[in-house]
Amino acid sequence: MELQKLKGTWLGETAWVVGSGRTLAHVDPWFFHNKRTIAVNHSAQYHAFFPNVLFSHYHSIIREALQPQSIGVTLRYDTVTRDEWTTPLRNVVLYDSPYTDPAGPHWNPYEKPPAVDGLLYGSSSIHGAMHLAAYMGASFIMLVGADCGWLDGEDRIEGYPKGENPPEAVLGIFEQHNRLVKRWLKEQYDVDVYSLNPFLNLNLEGHSFKGAL
Repeated sequence: MELQKLKGTWLGETAWVVGSGRTLAHVDPWFFHNKRTIAVNHSAQYHAFFPNVLFSHYHSIIREALQPQSIGVTLRYDTVTRDEWTTPLRNVVLYDSPYTDPAGPHWNPYEKPPAVDGLLYGSSSIHGAMHLAAYMGASFIMLVGADCGWLDGEDRIEGYPKGENPPEAVLGIFEQHNRLVKRWLKEQYDVDVYSLNPFLNLNLEGHSFKGAL
């Protein structure tokens, strides 16, 4: 299936893009019931909810975590192995990128825009997932678990593969790039991007947060 099949299918709706930051642990999985959701990498797998879309740059995650009721969206060529996707699954959507190298610290969507009917290829899979939500027509994008920091000393939800935990410098780059993508999406799609705070207010109910910047 090609990406164009998804274009405009969430027109005017709110899309929830779910990362794996520790704040996700404070959101009941049932919260996502009947919401338009895009799970990034392992977030749904380790938080036990069923997203509408599973987005990842990595073919191995799509093969491992994709449920029959979800749509998987991934690069035609895996971001690490560069192998082409050849598994015949009807619920997998492929898209192409004109770029093959991982996005460095100076990446920005203005200098490396997506291909026509493609998605942003940024430093994190969450950038492509945010773009996908806008491409599908969402009027609002709500980020969940896009923390770019440590809540009570933890940067990921419990059980998340430890080998994928990024160091502080990388989280700082993600934070900068998230801001750029938010601005780019507003200019390109007139979509607003917000982030869910799972606590009563910014006092965080006694929890401590340390940002990467």
